[in-house]
Amino acid sequence: MIGSCHKHAWISTTSFIATVAILAATSGWGIALACASGMLGPVMAWNVDWVLTKRAYRRDLNHFTAFRVKAFASKMVFFGIYVTGMLSLLQVSVMPFVIAVSYTHLTLPTILLV
Repeated sequence: MIGSCHKHAWISTTSFIATVAILAATSGWGIALACASGMLGPVMAWNVDWVLTKRAYRRDLNHFTAFRVKAFASKMVFFGIYVTGMLSLLQVSVMPFVIAVSYTHLTLPTILLV
């Protein structure tokens, strides 16, 4: 099972790097940086969540639901801080950032779970 965790992390990370490289080559570094900033949070959250969920499932199935509820709450806090930090502190372009966050958040689980 841990092997599948590493496989998913590898797929999502290489997809992230390839997308940023393609965007940099076609649209320039400004758009690529905004999109990379938008993609980084969901990719990190997905990879960490996947590994921790597998570990929690293996350790104690009786407390698995409680773990998932805590993980969901943690991700809500993480994404609130992440989006606020990226848009206000780093001042990335809003539209490419929002599109990248939305697209990555919706498509990454679909791609990895198929």
